[in-house]
Amino acid sequence: MTAPELRPGLILELPNDARALAGRWFLTADVALRIVLAAEITRVPFSELGMALIEGQVLPVLFLSGSATELVWCELPSDAREAEPVLVSGARVLASGRFPAAGAGVSYLGEALAPLELGVLMDAAPDDE
Repeated sequence: MTAPELRPGLILELPNDARALAGRWFLTADVALRIVLAAEITRVPFSELGMALIEGQVLPVLFLSGSATELVWCELPSDAREAEPVLVSGARVLASGRFPAAGAGVSYLGEALAPLELGVLMDAAPDDE
């Protein structure tokens, strides 16, 4: 008997004010690097994005819902040499670890969770036009 495939990452929960994203999601460890305490975030006018100074770097912040006490530091794959860093705000981290694969996502407490596609969300964030 073979062992089930396990996928490392975070289980996130987004509240009801998270647009159409309310519920639980899986964020792969290839994208989610670490969890940081919420910092002072400046909103970018006419955009879903903000900016925050973390460890000497000015990073974009993607707001998935209202206020948050923690941010998830992610790196999005890019065509350029280095991945793009982005902080995700508004998601509550429920668990971290290795979870059984279920389709494109994972199974958590008997529930199949889809992967959260941050690149798609970043592309969909309205620009200041």
